Amino acid sequence: MTGYNGYHKSVELSIRAVCKDMWKKVRKIYPLYFVTVFFTTFYFGLPELLVNYDFSGAKNAIQELLRHFLLLQSWFPEGYFSYNGVGWYLSTVMFLYLLNIPTVCFLKKIQTKRNASRYYIGIILGCSVLTAVYSLGTYAGDAHFLQYIFPPARIGQYIAGMVLGFSLCHFKEKRAQARSFAYATISELFVLGIWILSLMLPEETWHNRLLDWMLPNLLLIGVFLLGRGGISTVFRWKPLVRLGDISFECYLVHQIVIYVFSTLSGVQPYSRLGYLLCTGMCFTMTLLLAFLLNRSNQRIS
Repeated sequence: MTGYNGYHKSVELSIRAVCKDMWKKVRKIYPLYFVTVFFTTFYFGLPELLVNYDFSGAKNAIQELLRHFLLLQSWFPEGYFSYNGVGWYLSTVMFLYLLNIPTVCFLKKIQTKRNASRYYIGIILGCSVLTAVYSLGTYAGDAHFLQYIFPPARIGQYIAGMVLGFSLCHFKEKRAQARSFAYATISELFVLGIWILSLMLPEETWHNRLLDWMLPNLLLIGVFLLGRGGISTVFRWKPLVRLGDISFECYLVHQIVIYVFSTLSGVQPYSRLGYLLCTGMCFTMTLLLAFLLNRSNQRIS
């Protein structure tokens, strides 16, 4: 989406522009993130360490906490899932946001060239090859951290996705799309099915995470950004759009809701029905909390 939106924006390549863009991102995501991390400190062991005068353990816990507050946890091979465990993604994506303006400016220069489409395809293929080389090079190491968490590991995917989104806007302006609604719907169902199957790959064979995810993600982006099929039409339904508006809040609070629910209720689901009921209750509470947080944020801003 960054590349797709960047096509219509006027951007300049400067340190000031990059800092301004990053500040907008920080203002949008950090306040709620800070609150959730602060809340998790109450049940993540730090108070117990301080009360029991375990200052050695407390020192390590505080260092880890500072990394989370500074959104640096995804750069370290330990502790990236502690406190609000989903914060590792924000740590990684904040690094990738630094590439937004330089990449868009570079793509705008390519846009004026006669064979711009070849350049776009070449960049995507180049990012894919580099990602494959990196993936194979880290195969024998800590693949979970090096291929899933570590921010530089995602550069190839991120740039390829930006180029794909940008190039789709370019092609839409250059030529009219004559694809039928039925053809677009079949394409959306097909790529969505591939994407879901990629998520269901067994863990023991899912060593090259970057390679397993890159193609399904690029296909999903390429087809759904066109927005011409039946699935895209369904996603424009107002309740689903509203759900998308609160998706960030849902993402940040869902682990906290699950922990609080399991701790206070003491429920341990041993049956499929019990698991579904607990999941449904946590899902409902997450939606309600996310909606309230989103409304509060809108009033403040």
